[in-house]
Amino acid sequence: MPAKPAARTTGAQPGGDKVNAAYQDLLREIVAKKQRAAEIRRRPPKKRIGPVIKAVLAVILPPIVAAVWIFDPFAPDPPAAPRVPDERGAWQTTLIDAALAIRDWRDSAGVFPVDLEAADIFLRGVTFTVNGPDEFALQTFTSEGVVTVWMDGPTLGIGPRPVAPAPSPFGTSPP
Repeated sequence: MPAKPAARTTGAQPGGDKVNAAYQDLLREIVAKKQRAAEIRRRPPKKRIGPVIKAVLAVILPPIVAAVWIFDPFAPDPPAAPRVPDERGAWQTTLIDAALAIRDWRDSAGVFPVDLEAADIFLRGVTFTVNGPDEFALQTFTSEGVVTVWMDGPTLGIGPRPVAPAPSPFGTSPP
């Protein structure tokens, strides 16, 4: 039988394969790092914004942002203007209310007031005319024409008073 080799005093492992493999791994890592560094150097450098451009943007952008904020070009359109109320209808309603107040005043006082202010009705441009013991008319002018409200006893009318029918020459009219 062959004799065993003597033990080494340096503590090295037999066979240099492991050391050689580790050395080769180290060399591969160094080569890979150098290749990555060379690839990074070959890339074009990133463009940086210079201080002049930064200053120009600092001067130009704030007024543009302020204009967009103030004028708000992306806001929805304002709502359509409401329809102008019917001036004639509004005056008719007002004159009807005034006619009813005058009738109530006449019922409590027994006679018509001298003018509208005496009945605590304050309407500018309204004419008050007494036509008889139970008849009166209120009239005003609008851009759409004349508005008249009249009262004859308990009857309330809007517009011009109807003309009384002419008496028949024969006394009574046929049924």
